[in-house]
Amino acid sequence: MPNPETPKKPVTLEELEADKKAHPERGMINGISVVERGSQELRGHIPKPLYDEMIYITRAFSLGKAEAAQYGAWEAIDRMCVHESGQDFLKWKTIQYDGPYRLFRGGMPIGLYESLTSTLEEKGYAPEDMATIVISCFVSKCNKAYQKRLKQLTEKFQVSEAEILDIFADDAKKIARDKKIEKLKLGEELTEIDREKMD
Repeated sequence: MPNPETPKKPVTLEELEADKKAHPERGMINGISVVERGSQELRGHIPKPLYDEMIYITRAFSLGKAEAAQYGAWEAIDRMCVHESGQDFLKWKTIQYDGPYRLFRGGMPIGLYESLTSTLEEKGYAPEDMATIVISCFVSKCNKAYQKRLKQLTEKFQVSEAEILDIFADDAKKIARDKKIEKLKLGEELTEIDREKMD
């Protein structure tokens, strides 16, 4: 039975607008919004083998690059909060890599992006390291689930793991082409970044 002393929640348009007008400071401290709205793009060149692994994982689970960026960012922040120094957290900077790089782009909520940036700076990482760190964390965190998914798919389609990986790569290429086609159909031009991602 409802408590008669509990104020009735607004449900009509008039009630909702009146409630909003009566409480202009909701979600704010000293007139400043605490919860950021919108998203921020994580962008950076990462080693191609890492990029490819990220593509395989996102395709295996029907994820996009934005989800990879978000999951990787949460994992990076979590790991850095556990380890006292950045050196303990990630050792990839000690590895020499002279191979090709690919541009990674993925959006994430502004609050998550700000927390990631701040945490990385506290641990002594440069902004240009951010995409590699985030995607490394994403790939590392998902590895066991990904291996399980690969096994499921090879059994389902009765093909080799290599064939599944080729299909993942083809699917990613198809998505990229479809986005570019849609952009051109809308009368927009491909940017330098769009062209850079062309194979």
